[in-house]
Amino acid sequence: MSIPIENIYYLLVYAWDKLEESELADVQPEDSTSLVDLFARVLNNGISQLIRRGIDRSYVSTSEVIPGVRGRIQMSESIKRLTFPQAKACCEFDEFSHDILHNQIIKSTVRKLFRSDLVEKKNRQDLYTTYMRLPEISDIVVTDQTFRKVQIHKNNQFYSFLLEICRLISHNLLVNEQTGESQFRDFVREPEAMARLFEAFVKNFYRKEQATFSVSADELPWQSMVATEEDLHLIPKMRFDISLRDKSRYIVIDTKFYKEALSEYHEKQKVISSHLYQLFAYMKNLESKYSPLLEIHGALLYPTVNDDLDLTYNMHGHVLRITSVDLNKPWQSIHNQLLELLDTFPAAQAYSVA
Repeated sequence: MSIPIENIYYLLVYAWDKLEESELADVQPEDSTSLVDLFARVLNNGISQLIRRGIDRSYVSTSEVIPGVRGRIQMSESIKRLTFPQAKACCEFDEFSHDILHNQIIKSTVRKLFRSDLVEKKNRQDLYTTYMRLPEISDIVVTDQTFRKVQIHKNNQFYSFLLEICRLISHNLLVNEQTGESQFRDFVREPEAMARLFEAFVKNFYRKEQATFSVSADELPWQSMVATEEDLHLIPKMRFDISLRDKSRYIVIDTKFYKEALSEYHEKQKVISSHLYQLFAYMKNLESKYSPLLEIHGALLYPTVNDDLDLTYNMHGHVLRITSVDLNKPWQSIHNQLLELLDTFPAAQAYSVA
């Protein structure tokens, strides 16, 4: 499916829960012609913000041969290198430095981008200028393990947004260091990656954009199941993509990033049965736990592929919506459609029990 670059940007910043930080980067997503150029612009503008604020520093352990003594003397190394006759010593000490891991990741990612032939010339020039403004920071080889070592705290929280950009570039931009030839993997075409992104986007969108419901991703054991304790341990819990709850309603939303939201049966279009069974099982088990305190409702939410879906059913007294959101539309339309979905679930019993 085709998703405009601006909308991909919104999906990412909501999924990362970095909406406020992304606005600080001062970038217009629609100005970019490709994803890799979008990320280049976001990263470059974000680093400019960091430089104006003051790049993060921390104490780094350093070992050097210096005149006199500082920190801890490395006796064996000093004797080996004959430093004492020169009134010098090999010392290990802590130095307040910009050359720390999260700065190294960002600088190394900038280098990877300006060496890529996929990035537009103007963006490469801007990135190179930014790179030269970071002389005290080392280049490193960035891997998945590198990101796991980074420590983010409240005083350097803005870094977390830029590091998400760096992580995405690290995973998807492949650069031949000898030739400079590049390939950017189109993660939009990877179903598993987009399914995770779509789910995280919808969940964090509702956390940010409405105040009626509390939003979570709940787990629920199967209700009214009788068995030995040993046998019960083998039954997995139900894990909901998105749970919305207020004083009178519990809405479970299951996101499905599928190429087709309907299946074909005897040359007729039908709702995908396994999706329907799954959501119905969720609602019946929630009913067993919460009824009559809460009205239980559910939704299957798909991205639009060919045609919009907007179906409403009553199943055993529960409102069940099967609907889609068109990620190809202007962002404000997507925003409104997701909020309007919540308005379709009644706060009090509105249907007779089937």
